[in-house]
Amino acid sequence: MNAPSFPTEDSLLVESVETDAQERLETIQSQLGTGRASPFLTAFERACIFHAQGNLFLRDREIEQAIDHMSAGYPRAIVALYGWLQRENPDLARKLRVRMYRPEALERLFNAGRPQAVLDAYLAGFSDTRLIKLESARLVLDHTRNPEWRAHATSVLIKFMDDIPAVVDMVKEGVFSEEIGLDLLAENCDRALTMLHDMPVDPVRDKLLFRLAIQTRSGRVIRPGIWVRSGAGWGQLAAIHVGDKARPYLFLDETGCPEEDSLLTVKLHRNDRIWQLEIDTAKKELRLLGATQVYRCTRDDCTGFASVDRDEVIRIHCTTAHLGIGPAYKKSTPKWRYHRPIAFSWHVQHPYA
Repeated sequence: MNAPSFPTEDSLLVESVETDAQERLETIQSQLGTGRASPFLTAFERACIFHAQGNLFLRDREIEQAIDHMSAGYPRAIVALYGWLQRENPDLARKLRVRMYRPEALERLFNAGRPQAVLDAYLAGFSDTRLIKLESARLVLDHTRNPEWRAHATSVLIKFMDDIPAVVDMVKEGVFSEEIGLDLLAENCDRALTMLHDMPVDPVRDKLLFRLAIQTRSGRVIRPGIWVRSGAGWGQLAAIHVGDKARPYLFLDETGCPEEDSLLTVKLHRNDRIWQLEIDTAKKELRLLGATQVYRCTRDDCTGFASVDRDEVIRIHCTTAHLGIGPAYKKSTPKWRYHRPIAFSWHVQHPYA
């Protein structure tokens, strides 16, 4: 929408404009402070006059005044100003748009019982606005049914870590598709996983939790593919078992350890061969399958490394992890207890570090 050089009678002014620009400016000036005219509308009108005169400095000064007095404007006039600024001054348009979606502005809009066409025009830029306050998001959710606005409002709530269960409810009600729900939850993935994990069992909750856990890289969940550091060094998680059941993912507790006693199968890449390591978190035991003996690094500053090849420990590992200084090792059985906590990382790790 483009504002004309002089505002039209039906959208902006109580009286029509049928005089020259300078006289009109003087008339507006005489009305200021009398309570006879809206400070928003008079500033908007002065901006239009200065625009027609080519005085952009004074035009933008008046626009700033209009924005500061936006609470005195009608929704149609505010939308008209915003549409004009989108073309003439995008920076001021963004400033106005942020003001339009402040809680107090939205409360006036919704409480006035405006027609749906007015609401649609006023909220058209809501989804493109990043600086949305928490209360504004709640107001939009309470007063509108537009899926796009509600999705944006919900994403704001999630960023404020406020209302993740609302996403589950909206997926249940069909307001959001499952894909939109997952996109919103992924914006605050760790918290979403934690809250979903703690919510009562429910088919929609279960499906969202499963998909979020296997599709995102979170610090709260491990799954096959993540890198694991144990007393045998870094490797990649290949499988998770709890009891006799395979699990697609497993939650970590606040200390970073698996919440449940589990058996983690890890692939260790050693030269041209891949060894399988089992980590039994219940027994705190490591088992290198297929090996008869292993050599383990015993340096105090080592986070752990083991291999069936002694040279890999004293040469490759020591050079990679300890700058080749003071290699130390001992021979042991391929099954041993660990004391240092298991660590996990989504970043690729050096197999000999």
